[in-house]
Amino acid sequence: MFYKPLAEQLRTRNREAKEARREFQDSLQFSDIFLGCVMIGSIIIGNVYRPETQKHIYCGLAGFIFLFLIYVYLKREEERRNPELAKLRNEWLRNNYDYFPEDMKEQQETENENENNQEDDEQDILLKEGLKSTGNGKRK
Repeated sequence: MFYKPLAEQLRTRNREAKEARREFQDSLQFSDIFLGCVMIGSIIIGNVYRPETQKHIYCGLAGFIFLFLIYVYLKREEERRNPELAKLRNEWLRNNYDYFPEDMKEQQETENENENNQEDDEQDILLKEGLKSTGNGKRK
């Protein structure tokens, strides 16, 4: 029947979603929640509080940097306590972002080729104009 393949697809998607939720819950740590709270708190404070002097701006910036350094410390401690999770996270980052530099290299190469072609075209135009100004294609 038509619903059996659909039901099988639904089952596999549900299994994948369940696995993704479990992986997310396993990898979510206190430092990640702390960073989220710092970001949201900074956004709210930045929209609500209007600094009156430049000193207030510097104090706010110093507070944000201090809280970010606390996040870095928490993250390091969590990685030290659970090196397997850190290894899995690094492996995931390596696998998911491995192709990004190659894509950037290809994009950079095509941009360089386009620039070189444009420079060659400009040189050809200047050369043709130079030949036209001297007459009969001869140079002076």
